[in-house]
Amino acid sequence: MLPPREEYALLKTDALRLLRAALKNPRNDQIEDLFLALADFPVEEITPEDRKLLLDNISYWLKGYTPPVTALKELGIRNPEKKAAVILRGEDIAVEPDVNYEFARDFVSRVRGGKILDIASGFGWIPPLLSKKARVLALDKAYLNRVVYEEDRIYIEDTTIELFPDSPSARNYLRRERKLRDYRDFALLFWNSRQADIDRITLLQGDASDLRRCRDLTRNQECSIEDASVDGVTCFFSFNHIPEWRAALSEVYRVLKRGGDAWVTLYREYLEKFPVKFAYNWTDQLGVKIVKIKDFREQAEELGFQVSPIKDYRGTTLYFLLRLKK
Repeated sequence: MLPPREEYALLKTDALRLLRAALKNPRNDQIEDLFLALADFPVEEITPEDRKLLLDNISYWLKGYTPPVTALKELGIRNPEKKAAVILRGEDIAVEPDVNYEFARDFVSRVRGGKILDIASGFGWIPPLLSKKARVLALDKAYLNRVVYEEDRIYIEDTTIELFPDSPSARNYLRRERKLRDYRDFALLFWNSRQADIDRITLLQGDASDLRRCRDLTRNQECSIEDASVDGVTCFFSFNHIPEWRAALSEVYRVLKRGGDAWVTLYREYLEKFPVKFAYNWTDQLGVKIVKIKDFREQAEELGFQVSPIKDYRGTTLYFLLRLKK
């Protein structure tokens, strides 16, 4: 329903008023014309499910979420590009950045070696890429959550994480082998497939808001990350998944050595209104919290960090990259 090559427009107040007037009481023919204009495949019949999906999308547009530019033109709103605060292409928002390999590689290239704490690692790209040049403490509070095998999906218990949702063959393999017991097992499987130096990665089960109480899963023992004990910290969209992000930021300051850097990425605030992964409620689906950059920067500086936004960063329309120096 939401074409990948489409452009999506975050409308200014006047344009949003025009959109609401045009769709105040949508007519049947108007809905059909909109569907045909947006479809990127031949349409022989518009089903009740098609209508419901489009009406659901329209309900989001009327709340201020971003409509497709094609829909605006179909509704007679002229020059929508000039009436938008921000326009993003579908191919830019199709995949959330925290699983983007090129973005992760660029992020890691800025981090120096030594002993690096990576917060909310999951099964992501940061630990395997970092392991090429540093010793990595990979922290996640869900590593001991079990893998749940169901007929139509496999997922990590008490999370939004599905394993291979687009690959039935991979899911069938996992069901057949049944070697993955918990999230940690899946992370190690993924990292090994990406040629990580596993011996340089220590998996930690723990909450980023209290790094004094962790469990070292590599050695199977309780542990604490002591004051000024790591050379660097990486937070690759981690703060967008931590409800108590202020407490977590305070912990980052505590464990980082004097002169060390924390590298942090955050979603742009307006991205909440765009259909990332083509889902308008993607923040709920992925457990994402939009952190205001102003609030984050003020909190970091209050703790004693020197905050430097990376001006030349290629992702500035989608997310921020910040360097926090202690």
